[in-house]
Amino acid sequence: MEHRTIFIVAVLLLILLGAGCVTNSPTGQNLTQSPLPSANGTGVTATGTIDAHFLTPPHDLPQQEQFAAVMGSFDDTYIGSMDCSNGSETFETNYTYFSGVGSSRTVTYQLVPVNYVQGTDESPLPAGILNASIEPDRFTAEPYHAYTSHVRITVGPNVTGSSGPNFVQNPSFPFYLKVQGNGEPEPGANDWVEVVKICYFSPGMGSMMWSDPRFSFGNTQDISLSPGGATSVPLAISDSGGGIREEYFRIGGVLTDMNYSFPFPEEEFRPNPTGIQFSLDPPQVMGRSFTAYNLTLTVTAPQDIAPGTYHFPLELCYRDLAGPDNGSGQDPFENSSSCDTGTVFPVNITG
Repeated sequence: MEHRTIFIVAVLLLILLGAGCVTNSPTGQNLTQSPLPSANGTGVTATGTIDAHFLTPPHDLPQQEQFAAVMGSFDDTYIGSMDCSNGSETFETNYTYFSGVGSSRTVTYQLVPVNYVQGTDESPLPAGILNASIEPDRFTAEPYHAYTSHVRITVGPNVTGSSGPNFVQNPSFPFYLKVQGNGEPEPGANDWVEVVKICYFSPGMGSMMWSDPRFSFGNTQDISLSPGGATSVPLAISDSGGGIREEYFRIGGVLTDMNYSFPFPEEEFRPNPTGIQFSLDPPQVMGRSFTAYNLTLTVTAPQDIAPGTYHFPLELCYRDLAGPDNGSGQDPFENSSSCDTGTVFPVNITG
């Protein structure tokens, strides 16, 4: 995650500094850059065919990942460079489409320029963009399959932004992907990608990382119950970028030492000796950029538990999509999880 963080931090803060102020805003993940190919025109969308060629072969999803809803997302919300070259540059990422339930259908993509990330009104193609394409942009999708298209955006020469006594303006070019199935909009698959060239730095930026999912807890003081009782509280996960990923919570054993630090050591996730049980509905979610999800945490106390306040560590974990070598029918996500966000919450057992 560290290699992603540096670029994300710089991208987010420099964009906002260009507007004259710094505010919290979602970002995406890491950058990828390739040599400039020959430019064949200035069209925004690539010419696709129904007999599409995928660099990564489409594959069926395992049963545990066969969700009914259609979804899609770019691997990286922000792509770009930090060297501010005067020459032309091409930046790349992938877009993955999960076809959901239903029958075979024709899927089409349209990549259009917009004024800002999460904006949907098409704007003229900026003069600094030579070409923007997603390939393939038209194909036949079968139910419960994953399809990965490749995105290439070429920025022209001498695109270096501007600066003044109280501002910096780094070149940025947001694009919106509109997805249709059999000619009908599929809003769960729409997404944004932005090209950013970092040409100006400002001291004292601080550090922040927004590609990881975040969560909000309901009023933790409401987790109060009698021996043998049960209660429920809401949890919400929000994704600011980072593409499709599997997200879930894990809860450790009761904390005996409140001088804890984060991330929690693995030994904190030992079996819970108090007998208090936790369940989450749903137990996991399939997250995607710029989407929020609601879950319910239910806490059940054993009949013989002693009254008092018990504290438990909670972590939000996720798995990113695996690389192109992942085969058909295999788990589409990486084997390892990242658990970068957490808290401690109390459970009050009344007498």
